[in-house]
Amino acid sequence: MRLGLAAIILSILAALPCHAAESTEVVTADMAILQTLDQQIESAMVRADTAFLQKALADDFRFNHINAHRFQTKAQLIEEFGKPGAFLSRTVDSVTIEPHGEAASKVGITTGRIHFKTPDGNEQTLWYVRVYAQRAGAWQLLSHITTAKAKGPLPVAK
Repeated sequence: MRLGLAAIILSILAALPCHAAESTEVVTADMAILQTLDQQIESAMVRADTAFLQKALADDFRFNHINAHRFQTKAQLIEEFGKPGAFLSRTVDSVTIEPHGEAASKVGITTGRIHFKTPDGNEQTLWYVRVYAQRAGAWQLLSHITTAKAKGPLPVAK
């Protein structure tokens, strides 16, 4: 079910036009912004920076948890995770970025994994798909879908 939702969103977004007329420089700049924004959102959760989260998350934001039976709105996510001490760290890696659209209706998809630690010793890795939209000139996170998770530290690359 959880992968089915991600596949549906990706299929819809893949149908959006990708215009060759858009310069490589603009696409590359957007990709760099989205990669940075992915980590900035996680860092804001560690710092409990609710002002940043208010700007970075779209008003119609949805966070879909791995169990597919629980989701959070922007207000609910900020309420739960916008408290100091909720996380010791949240680190994004293995990010890939896929931009779509042109200046009037840009959408970006990021996939990656987040490794986090909480003060109570909980350590997990989450794999995700995120959908961003550029609205009024600023990128905002519309949707986060957790596609898999594992307890413990990240496996060491060999």
